[in-house]
Amino acid sequence: MKRLAYRIQELAYGGLSENAKARLDEIARENGMDELASLDRTTKPLKKGMPVIGTRMIREWNGQRYEVTVVHNGFEFQGKTYRSLTAITKAITGTHWNGPAFFGLRRGSNADGRK
Repeated sequence: MKRLAYRIQELAYGGLSENAKARLDEIARENGMDELASLDRTTKPLKKGMPVIGTRMIREWNGQRYEVTVVHNGFEFQGKTYRSLTAITKAITGTHWNGPAFFGLRRGSNADGRK
């Protein structure tokens, strides 16, 4: 809801100033979030239905907790960047599963993430 409210205000009154964007980039760099700094804000968003950059997805599987963070160029898992959730799911399970379903981003799939 907050994102939608901000977007409506942004369309009506304009977005952040260039100075504000530069300051946000500076803060991101200072706090080790280089993938968020200097983000080309004119690029297309991630695939439809995918979470926004910075989202953390948590999944418990076989008694272990796994965390994945959405970054500008893919997904970060255990300090490594992957291009797809399916690749991460394969690293976790050892077999090919549908990554978005495994992390609960797809409706209509089995609860275990298989197609």
